[in-house]
Amino acid sequence: MTSGPPAPAVPPGPAASAEVIRIGGWSRLSTCDWPGRLVTTVFCQGCPWRCGYCHNPGLLPARAPAAVSWDEVLGHLARRTGLLDGIVFSGGEPLLQRGLAQAVREARALGLQVGLHTGGAFPRRLARLLDGGLLDWVGFDVKAPPGRYERVTGVGHAAASAERSLRLLLSSGVPHQLRTTVDPSLLDPPAMADWTTGSPDWVRGPHSARRCARRSPSVPIRPRAAVRPGACGPGCVTLVADVSVKTGGSSEMESQGRPFTHDMVVVHRMFRREFHEAADRVRTAPEGGRAQVKRVAERLSLLLETLHHHHAGEDALLWPKLTERLPGQGDLWRRMEDQHEGLAERLARAAALLDRWSAVVNERDGAELVAVLEEVSRSVDAHFDEEEREVLPLVAGVVSPEEWAMVGEAARTAVPKSKLFTVLGMILKDADAQEREMIIGEMPLPPRVIWRAVGERNFRRRELRLRPDGKP
Repeated sequence: MTSGPPAPAVPPGPAASAEVIRIGGWSRLSTCDWPGRLVTTVFCQGCPWRCGYCHNPGLLPARAPAAVSWDEVLGHLARRTGLLDGIVFSGGEPLLQRGLAQAVREARALGLQVGLHTGGAFPRRLARLLDGGLLDWVGFDVKAPPGRYERVTGVGHAAASAERSLRLLLSSGVPHQLRTTVDPSLLDPPAMADWTTGSPDWVRGPHSARRCARRSPSVPIRPRAAVRPGACGPGCVTLVADVSVKTGGSSEMESQGRPFTHDMVVVHRMFRREFHEAADRVRTAPEGGRAQVKRVAERLSLLLETLHHHHAGEDALLWPKLTERLPGQGDLWRRMEDQHEGLAERLARAAALLDRWSAVVNERDGAELVAVLEEVSRSVDAHFDEEEREVLPLVAGVVSPEEWAMVGEAARTAVPKSKLFTVLGMILKDADAQEREMIIGEMPLPPRVIWRAVGERNFRRRELRLRPDGKP
């Protein structure tokens, strides 16, 4: 149930790290082997089962020569730190590799998340990985209802191993995806769909099945490998069930029907820091000449506009709902709206002064702008303190996750596309590791890849140029 590896980049031959894991092929960059993640996928050599529709038949022999060494893969991973989300160990059956746990630990030491594709043939080895906290996601191939496992896999004891492995996975709390290839020659699709969605005695959990598109043609692991006659053909579909489980974060809150409001605290932190630094940037900008004044003015203009859009989204989408649903808190809502109005006046005044100061730099305009920015900074701190203390706890009880997401989306869509990565960098600047993972993880895959490849580096370069001397 993988994308299928391309032909190996190097000729098959003895691998330097064959004693760790034997790799039959790999995909350096993949977006389809772990939903929503950019990963490197390694296809481990060897599988104990002989499914008639196998898409990677060249991986079946356990003693086939390795196509690439684990050392080479590690080198690639080290060079892609910051770009990749993680690595997926696929196959074949990766649990067949006795050195898999070592390879997983070495990948995690590079700061990567680890995903696993498995059919569950070796439950004890899976248990050690799960119990050791070594897996961040598992793609589990549920081959068939228990009574048909031997027919599909060609192995008599396969159902017992798979059942035990799946029970371990479902009880582990690790996010996972259950996938079943339904070949009409082996399984009856309607019965299979009923079995998957009907929560039979050993497939239980808060997952909902969906029918996926028809499988693509097989991609051989090696040029000389032929597709088996029984490979998946017309009418073959895949049933997929996703279970995303995170603790202490947005997914857990949203699964309970409550919005994860800490994202607002992270955004507030950015505004607090930026306004604290704004006055000093204006004071020191003339030392760097006209170029530095222009850079500071562009950053402050973006900051003022972003706070305006942030509050406009709340005014349009949040306060009316809170006023309707919690009328007893009317004084609080009016106070919040009054604070927004006061800040809007100060932001407009700061914007006008910024335009005048950046056009013709003089001490008088600069001093007046500094005074207004310091006033805005104090007002922002006081407003955010009360909002985080009094409002956010109430929001969690009466606003749905979907409604909360609309508030943030309104602010994001108002930011010019050319400035989105700058705002993202500003938000992530003081975020901790968990907050960064939350924010970046919710981004669509294409901008996430661009951010990691070039966006973050460009933002850091611009940050250096905001120094008083205007130099990197």
